[in-house]
Amino acid sequence: MAEINDAYLKLHRACGIKVGDKVKILRKAKTQEMGWDNAWVEPQNKTVGKILEVTGDSDDKGFYLGSSIYAYPFYVLEKIPHEPEFDLLDEFLFGMFPGRKDLPVIKQGLQDIMKVIMEAQTQTKGGK
Repeated sequence: MAEINDAYLKLHRACGIKVGDKVKILRKAKTQEMGWDNAWVEPQNKTVGKILEVTGDSDDKGFYLGSSIYAYPFYVLEKIPHEPEFDLLDEFLFGMFPGRKDLPVIKQGLQDIMKVIMEAQTQTKGGK
């Protein structure tokens, strides 16, 4: 039994989920399933299919989600990729060029121009 618990712990630590991540609960787990050192309880059933934030990590007990007092094993969770932030430049470009498919290219070009301007200003200040 200790070997499967050790295996669970290694996989838990390697799963890539960390506090602050958003995860989707894919299914119910069985108590002590696959070396998980915890029990699945009835209130957790209502969270299957939901997306919650990881708020705690208790290694062999699992991950705590949202404000829940219950921990979830890594193998019932799917990490949700972080969405890129919609920054001020994105908002400006979207307003100026609605419907353009090449906004990422335009944005990169503007960022490159700003970098050259900032470097030139730094060199000018350094030369005085």
